[in-house]
Amino acid sequence: MRIAYIITSPRDCGPTKLLQTLCKVMIDHGHDCRVYCLKEKEGVDFGCQTEFISFKKGFDIGAYDVVHSHGLLPNLYILIHKPFITKARCISTLHSNIFEDMRYAFGAFKGFLMACLFLLSVLRHDKLICLGQNGYNYYSRWFSKKKLVVGFNAIMLDKQLKPDEADQEKIEAFKKDKILIGSHQPLLEIKGIDILIDAMKLLPEQYRLVIVGDGPLQTKLKKRIQELGIEERVLMIGYRKDASRYLSLYDIFALTSRNEGFSLSLLEAAHYGKKCVCSDLPTLREFYKDNVLYFELPSAHSLAQTIEQAASEKETYLGERLRSMAQENYNLERFYQKHMEVYCIG
Repeated sequence: MRIAYIITSPRDCGPTKLLQTLCKVMIDHGHDCRVYCLKEKEGVDFGCQTEFISFKKGFDIGAYDVVHSHGLLPNLYILIHKPFITKARCISTLHSNIFEDMRYAFGAFKGFLMACLFLLSVLRHDKLICLGQNGYNYYSRWFSKKKLVVGFNAIMLDKQLKPDEADQEKIEAFKKDKILIGSHQPLLEIKGIDILIDAMKLLPEQYRLVIVGDGPLQTKLKKRIQELGIEERVLMIGYRKDASRYLSLYDIFALTSRNEGFSLSLLEAAHYGKKCVCSDLPTLREFYKDNVLYFELPSAHSLAQTIEQAASEKETYLGERLRSMAQENYNLERFYQKHMEVYCIG
């Protein structure tokens, strides 16, 4: 099978990591894959030929059996360029609840318009992959249920990768004999790192927090840390490629997003067998059930209490049980089979 994938750019982010995993499993099963990027930036290696295209100079959609897009611009590319008669099946993955996502990214009015544009962008696609039953129910308000398919994500992890040596020394000296909470997320409002910082003020002195990531809220978050007087208990080390390699250093992983689809970072933490505390969102409850501890958004008090509960739990409960569930339910072979079902649906 010849498969084309379209993304906005190969920069290091969740959908791009997902596509890297998808390319690997498809290539490992003998399929011919190619990735097309609409913005030329250095980033993830997909393990197959990667080309940079524009809306003016594209590629022959009809030369492929499947064309799978991820994101608004790639979806619009298919909307504009898909031939009216073609053998290619056009697929898109709907990674999150789009109206909430766009509202946090662009504000209420512009976000609403961008979300409407997103819905229009997939009108000519043959199938839409929704993440879980919650995603399916969400998008069934706008699309025929015949067009929607329930799916899930998976991730490749190279546990041989280690933290940068200088970073590891710095984090270990920062942690000492304390309980270390870790988070690796882009510093965006939707990711809720501000809630985590506020929770640190409420936690006892033996807790420490490491934040891996950068973004537009970096300056604001640093200022908040100073206002709360917790500079000695919070360490921000900035963006690091393959941030999952820092999971080995954490005692507890915290996911504080205000909106999430599947959450690859939570799945990474699961594969490391980490105790996980995360936002009480329907999508996360569907995928991770009672194998993580949930806090009530946007309450820093609830988050602090939940972190203390996680610290008191036995490692086997929140660690090994979560790892076992992730390996059984969200492994690469099931991920491959689910996509092949979608790609081959008539």
